[in-house]
Amino acid sequence: MLGKDEEIYYEEEADRQNCQKILYHVFKRYRSAMCVVDLNAERYIDFNEAFLKLTGLSEAELLKKTPPWLINQQIYEQIKELFKQQDYPWDMEVDLRIRGRENSKGLLIISKIEVNGKNYALFIIREITTRWQKEKEALRLDRLNLVGQMAAAIGHEIRNPLTTVRGFLQLLSSKNKFLDYKKYFDLMISELDKANSIITEYLKLAINKIVNKKNVSINKILYTVWPLLNAKANDSGKRIELLTNSVSELSLDESEITQLIINMASNGLEAMDEGGLLTIKTYEEKDAVFLVIADQGHGIDAALIDMIGTPFVTTKSQGPGLGLAVCYSIAKRHKAIITFDTSRKGTTFYVKFKI
Repeated sequence: MLGKDEEIYYEEEADRQNCQKILYHVFKRYRSAMCVVDLNAERYIDFNEAFLKLTGLSEAELLKKTPPWLINQQIYEQIKELFKQQDYPWDMEVDLRIRGRENSKGLLIISKIEVNGKNYALFIIREITTRWQKEKEALRLDRLNLVGQMAAAIGHEIRNPLTTVRGFLQLLSSKNKFLDYKKYFDLMISELDKANSIITEYLKLAINKIVNKKNVSINKILYTVWPLLNAKANDSGKRIELLTNSVSELSLDESEITQLIINMASNGLEAMDEGGLLTIKTYEEKDAVFLVIADQGHGIDAALIDMIGTPFVTTKSQGPGLGLAVCYSIAKRHKAIITFDTSRKGTTFYVKFKI
């Protein structure tokens, strides 16, 4: 027969074992992706169902991988160094390698766990790709809004004196006593026209610009601008195809959407080598109409991806870098969203209009 102290001991031991089972069950079933890692051996000790779902791998496939596979070796080495110094949990944003998905972001929370004198790392990973994309889009729109406000404030003030100077140059160039200098006058007028063209693009960035919307099919706008785009493609030795599907009418400013299509299509054509194919298509999905423009260029440089749509950012040797920024402003005024995929095989832009 057990004494009272022994009964208490066995009861507490049973409670501890039950508690461990409960905690392990929580670990396995927890909604956030979790894994226990031996950092030095670079191997997984255990992981939960959410972790398998996040990686898109089966248990057998995952066991063949090492932990750096998910977050890259450089970040993993940083974690190992911090792990030696810190006894409290910390977190960091990381790029995730998820099967079938590019540009995924995660919030990685790292905790130190000691078992039988050995330290292990508990990784808790929460995917934040959607939040990250929204924050990036908000930052881009803030930049556009700032530039748009500047455009509205000073654009016309610059344009007026340029128009006056241009008029006087034309007047002087027509005088007989200045005929010897006509080529210089023509050059100055040409440069003023270039400056005026840049200011015109600059003014299109104004977020609060008045738009004249009416219900129209985006296919109708595409058919109208198609001859211009086709001629531009032929002149540069490239091809272009239009694939339209039946879509709902949208509340659009035709001139602005025409500008958006021309800017995006021109960028796509300029991104390709001779013989490349630019595809423009439309389709409807759920409560949205999509305009898709795909080129066969060499993709967008990784260093520029997060800056696409920002005024004055360009990959071209000429031009002020306002084309895509104007497109993002037009999309904003139409409550549309622009996203893109890019690789060495080309870039595809998606413009999503809510019906």
